[in-house]
Parts: sequence; structure tokens; C-alpha cells
Amino acid sequence: MCTSCGIGTSSSSTSASSSIIMAAPPAVLSPAARLPVELIEMICEELAVLDLRVRNPGTTTRYMYSQQAALASAALVSRIWAGPAQTALLHSLRFDTADECADFLAAMEHNPHLLGLPRAIDFCVTGFIQDDDEAPLDMPNFIATLLEKCRNLETVHSYAERSISSLGFDFAIRNMRHLRHSVFEANPMLGETNNWFNDSIRQLPSHVRVVGAYDDAVELDIVFDLPFNLDLLEYRYMRDEPSLLFHCLDALLEAEDRPFRVSRLNVYVEPDLDLPVVLPMVSADIVKDYTASFAACGVVFQLLELAWS
Repeated sequence: MCTSCGIGTSSSSTSASSSIIMAAPPAVLSPAARLPVELIEMICEELAVLDLRVRNPGTTTRYMYSQQAALASAALVSRIWAGPAQTALLHSLRFDTADECADFLAAMEHNPHLLGLPRAIDFCVTGFIQDDDEAPLDMPNFIATLLEKCRNLETVHSYAERSISSLGFDFAIRNMRHLRHSVFEANPMLGETNNWFNDSIRQLPSHVRVVGAYDDAVELDIVFDLPFNLDLLEYRYMRDEPSLLFHCLDALLEAEDRPFRVSRLNVYVEPDLDLPVVLPMVSADIVKDYTASFAACGVVFQLLELAWS
């Protein structure tokens, strides 16, 4: 069974299993099947958010539905329930391994119309995970295939400990017609290099409005070098010394001949574990001064502490 959406059959089993897509609803309608469609949609949406898994890098909060079993059962109540339940179940997807990508694509093979339902997708590339006697699966190309097939995606969040750039990935990103929000998060493994943000940002379509840069290799002067203007750039500052951050901010403000390519800039300070509080060390007057200076450049600036929940 596809662990990302709870549908289809398991790649480790050859026996057919029930699917919320293929299974027929009961012949005799239950009272639940007679509810108005609007109420059914509300119930399915509530099931989807009843038990959220929340990751919160800045304001880019991602909600991953974890009520897969409840929604899968809801889809079997009757035909009128199937559509709303599938829509809620497939709205947001998360993939941690290439195997999960492969399982999902296999589950969608005979139901390609469902590939239009996902609106948000989350990838976590930490390495290749499979049995020792199997050939490694190519996670970047699976990601590219999913981005190409899930044609209505609006939000893509990618976390990588190694580069996920590939020709297929670049092509898929460039041709996403509905993409509005893209987050690049990188934490290279020891000994690894990962410059994929700087490569991939060039491939984003110009209708993207929000970009998150959570990558140590990315410098703040990216605000001058973006390929198009953004409504919002969310930048994560990983170091625990505010003075270094102020030096970076001062450099931006002193570059008077370089226009900002963002309307809003949110800088998130992620404190070191040994220094859990950073912003209280920064006076309100300093933050106020920076806010005013950026406003004079036409940029709405916020300095925020990154909180995880």
C-alpha cells in the first residue's frame, strides 16, 4: 500500500488488496450516504485535519494529513462520499523514499484522473533506502515524474541531504503551470556538497510568488539575483551570532545600485541548541531601524525566531 496516501497495493505483496479507488460502495444506502454533498465535504476536510503532523519552518507551515484510515473508510460509504474523501486524502502528500514514490505511481496507474487532486507535495531526500540485494532507486527522477504527473500542484517543499537536481527535475519544475509556493530546504550530509538551490531557483516558472530558502549555502544577497520578482522570500539564518546577520543585512541596504526582487523578506533565526534564545538579545530599536530601512527600499522586512512544533 502506498504509505503517502493509503491507497493501492503494497509493493511487497503480489496479492490484490482492497483499494478506496476500485472498491464498489455498498448497494444499500446508509443514512450517511443521504447527507448533502456540502456536509460530506466538510466532514472529510475535518477528518483530514483532525490529527495533523505539523512542521513549521517560519510561516511556511505544512500540514500532512494523517487520518488516512478514516478517509479511506469514508470513501467506501457510497459513491457520493468517494469524491470528497479522495480529494481530502490526496490533497497533501509526503514522500520519504523512492519506494514510496514508486508505490504511489503504481497505485495511480489505473486511475490517472486522481493525479489532478494533489495540491501540495513534500519530498525528503535523506538517502537511498531499499533492500541490500536491490539496485538503488533513483529518487530525483521519481520526484521529477511526480511533479510532471501531478499537474495541479501549487506547493512543493523539498528537503535534501544531497543534490536532487536532474534534467528531469529541472524540466518538471519549469513546466508546473499552477506552482505558486516552493521551499528548498537543504542540510548536506557530512562530506556532501549541495548547491541545488542556486541551480533549481533558475528553473522556477515566473508565476511562483513565494520561495523559501532554508539552505546554509544560500546567501542573503539572493534577493538581488532572483530570476523574477517575488511577493515573499523566506530565508533561514542558521548561525547563532546576531552580529553576523546584521553585517549581512547592512550589506543588502548599502547596495543602493541593486534593486530588490522581493516585496517582502522574512528572515528566520534558527538558534543553536546551546543558545536557545536569540532574538531577545536583539533590542527592539535595532529591529525597528532595520524595518524602516528596508521599507525605504520598498521591502517589508521581518526578523523572526524560528519555532518548531
